[in-house]
Amino acid sequence: NCRLAAYGVPSCKMNLANQRTVVQTANQVVISIRSAELQYFNNFFSTFGVQSMVLAGIICGTISQTPGLDTPTRCNYAWVFIYFVTSAISVVATIHVLLCSVFINVFGQGIALRGPLGSMVKAVDGMVFEQQQILTSFIVGIVFFVLQEVGMFFIVMDQPFAILCSLIVLAGMGITYHYTLRIYNRFNWDATIDHWKSGEGDNADPAQRVQVAQDLLKKRDKDKDSPLQTPLMPLETSFAAYLTLKVDDKRERWQRHYFVLSGSSLSFFKDRLSQQTQPSEPLNRRPILLREYRLLTEPPFLITLLPLNSVGEEKAAWRFRCDTRSELEEWMQRLSGAMDPLPTQLSTIPEEPDRDSLSQW
Repeated sequence: NCRLAAYGVPSCKMNLANQRTVVQTANQVVISIRSAELQYFNNFFSTFGVQSMVLAGIICGTISQTPGLDTPTRCNYAWVFIYFVTSAISVVATIHVLLCSVFINVFGQGIALRGPLGSMVKAVDGMVFEQQQILTSFIVGIVFFVLQEVGMFFIVMDQPFAILCSLIVLAGMGITYHYTLRIYNRFNWDATIDHWKSGEGDNADPAQRVQVAQDLLKKRDKDKDSPLQTPLMPLETSFAAYLTLKVDDKRERWQRHYFVLSGSSLSFFKDRLSQQTQPSEPLNRRPILLREYRLLTEPPFLITLLPLNSVGEEKAAWRFRCDTRSELEEWMQRLSGAMDPLPTQLSTIPEEPDRDSLSQW
């Protein structure tokens, strides 16, 4: 029962042809995006491979040209031992980066171009998976190369000059670590984020971040003091996203984990893949029962779960850090909704302590 078009062609066939055209156009766009990703990772591994080769050459050159290694009479032999050990580790790390980068570029692009349907996606996913270990090995090579230079100072120089040069190098590496970490965090993002919201990234200055946290605190206090205000209800029975957890108070160590909020229980996994493959084995064997904690926040993007007073049981506080304003707002809303599911529970939660006391954390 196809209706004839103006040129005698059934309209159903015209619609089918248009659908095929749309599908082909979409496939071409996806392929172009995958090709751009493949080219990006090709440049990534090529750059690290070349830099590792240069670094390995420099290390081998210093070994062959450093005087006093055969007869270390003017220095402690321990420095010669440290020099050779750090050189060996640095060479191994850089050679590892070089070979892995070559293999990834050769075999990754080979399967992307000559493999069956879906091979380009498999190649890009494999490069993403291997990216972290390449970066880690390269950093290990750099660190031990610096330690090798420190050992060389004590071999070829007098002790006062060796100490001075070592302090200069270590101070420079500390400054370099600060800036490289800042650059990494500036361009890093959560894989679960599909778009940036206004006010994030460079547009969110520190004053704006502090203001966001203060507004959230005022809103929460206002909601608690108002008898007519209905507490936040859980938006859904399950919510999962990445969040940074403080794992060591003394050393100020933070780790990024994948958290799953189910009802009023909070569990976390190493990453999203671990949660998908082993959902019954979180890193915290006992889930965090949110109804047993107070929810506190402080600038710029810090969240604290402070345990309520309990008899005969001591609980540790949980401290989290968000990366963006939207992430903070999302987690505040989710956690608040999970902690206050009923209006009657508001009276059972004691008043929050002075927020200035949280500065010691």
